[in-house]
Amino acid sequence: MRVFYYTLIIIGMFSLIACQSTDPPPTFDLITNVSPEGAGTVNPASGTFEEGTKINIQAEASEHYVFDYWEGGIERTTNPGEIRFNEHKQVTAVFMKRDYPLTVNIEGEGSVKEQIVSSAKTDYQHGTTVRLTPEADEGWIFTHWEGDLIGEEQPKDILINGPRNVTAVFVPLVNTVWAMGYNFNGQLGDGTRDDRTEPDWSAFNVE
Repeated sequence: MRVFYYTLIIIGMFSLIACQSTDPPPTFDLITNVSPEGAGTVNPASGTFEEGTKINIQAEASEHYVFDYWEGGIERTTNPGEIRFNEHKQVTAVFMKRDYPLTVNIEGEGSVKEQIVSSAKTDYQHGTTVRLTPEADEGWIFTHWEGDLIGEEQPKDILINGPRNVTAVFVPLVNTVWAMGYNFNGQLGDGTRDDRTEPDWSAFNVE
């Protein structure tokens, strides 16, 4: 009888050990977010991983955005980042709008005043609208824009949605005349289409 009981005990111990050895390892969930919404994607975006698993996670920026940093249990600025699972992970990829330069060239003698219509900086954020106002030096007059702006209108607004390069063209007033009156076709030669009720410089020269 004792032999029978000992046999049952041994069989039970082996069964317990066998059950323990076949239990699956714990798993943990990965949840990812993107800030601001629509600024990029994360790969993998989600998943369930066994304890001790190590994966790389990649942030991909959408057009006009650039990856900035991670939030949530991951090396802050490394991309791709590395995650080792010993708990549930919730990770956020933070992106920022890409900044673009606005280069204003001067042909002749004058300057261009830049006024922010929306946003800020020397390198303007994507979506910024900048108002450019030509200001001629004495004896010169603004005639037109070249490059990423065209026409004679002043001031002129430009949308910064990529690198922008603009040239303001000024010409000297040599033997010039004063003009006033209707200017709907730019016939006064002052670089605008504004009517003049008082005499102003004209780009027309008198030989």
